[in-house]
Amino acid sequence: MSSLFNFADDPCPLNSRSELFANRNFLFLLSGRGASELGDFFGELALSWVAVSAGLAALSLNLILFYVPRSLIRLYAGVFVDRWNRRNIMIATETIRGLLFAAIGFINLAGDPPLVLIYTVSFLVGLFGALFELANEALLPIIVEKPSLLLANSAFTAIFQVDNILGPALAGFAIYLFGTGIPLLVDSISFFILVAALFFIRGSDWRATSPRRRGWYSEFKEGLEFFRQNRELVWLAVIVAVINFGLAAFWNLYTLIFARDVLFAGSAGWGLLGLMSALGILLGSVLIGRRTKIQRRRLVIVLSLLSTGIGLVVFSFTRNLPSSLLAIFVVGFAIPFSDVVIVTLYQEIVPRELMGRVFGVRFFLAYMLIPFSLVFGFAVTLAFGVSFAILLSGLLIISMGLITIFVRSLSKLDLARGPGSKSERDEAA
Repeated sequence: MSSLFNFADDPCPLNSRSELFANRNFLFLLSGRGASELGDFFGELALSWVAVSAGLAALSLNLILFYVPRSLIRLYAGVFVDRWNRRNIMIATETIRGLLFAAIGFINLAGDPPLVLIYTVSFLVGLFGALFELANEALLPIIVEKPSLLLANSAFTAIFQVDNILGPALAGFAIYLFGTGIPLLVDSISFFILVAALFFIRGSDWRATSPRRRGWYSEFKEGLEFFRQNRELVWLAVIVAVINFGLAAFWNLYTLIFARDVLFAGSAGWGLLGLMSALGILLGSVLIGRRTKIQRRRLVIVLSLLSTGIGLVVFSFTRNLPSSLLAIFVVGFAIPFSDVVIVTLYQEIVPRELMGRVFGVRFFLAYMLIPFSLVFGFAVTLAFGVSFAILLSGLLIISMGLITIFVRSLSKLDLARGPGSKSERDEAA
């Protein structure tokens, strides 16, 4: 693995690492987001638990109302992320979401809230959450220097996986002990912890540029034009879309059915599969976080895709829990290498004044196929069985990895435009 990473032009990786973790703004953002992500498990599981008590249709509608606005707002809100103060956007959205969970939590303590209220909270939380994500993606390259972005993104991925390991168990135990009201209030508190951390982030101006008033569509087209001129960014979004199409049904549907009907391991086996995948992602994130720069980026993405796909193919043929745990660990371990590299590439390439719009289009393209993945996965599982459905997911991701090898525009990835890159040195000369 080390041969994939070239440090010839990066003589002081330890200095970059120490500088990042001496960056108080980064530490406040990392700790605040870590606390908030952990709290999200309490709130989301509690909302789903209340909804599912009214039937599967109610749970499905609740999920739709949560995810659909996230997709739409990602496409349209980028203009405003570029116009407004990004830190203030994050403070406002998290304050609103914290108040929403506080309100529904107190109502829940007094009695069962009506379903329409659950639906409304899910819709608004999804809407403001997408706006928060855009602002966060655009803020990170402002508070972290480009040479440290790879490590910063790895740190976020790692801490989120720690949350992913602890969150479901803690939230499920809290719901068992206290019902859904207290977990909803715990999520509310976690939002305000993040808000407090954001207030401690200092800087002169968190807006990309001075606000422009040329009309929404005119500014939106600027982001699209940047995509047109940088086709590698479009391909990166397509790669993530294919990964999400292959994995969304796997995480949300296949593993549960596989643990129940193939491994006969029940909910305990399903939980162990989730734990092993999270441990794999955590280890992969830590490993890539040890590097401050990767030059052969397309190769890393290709190997990540191929390893993920092969892991899924192997998983589809396993018939006992130990082998399944090993295969899903490999899947989890391979994912961060493409995920972290792709996120970092966007942050390095996209100019500060366009980040909101470009990231908005990127998120829309990358995540719009997730609902179709769930529908497709459900249909294939009914028709051919869950093992065949997992096999198809693996072959799809392998195919994307092979295609990535031959896409000419992706050759630009190895000529990164961040500090110290070959293209930047050529321009300076």
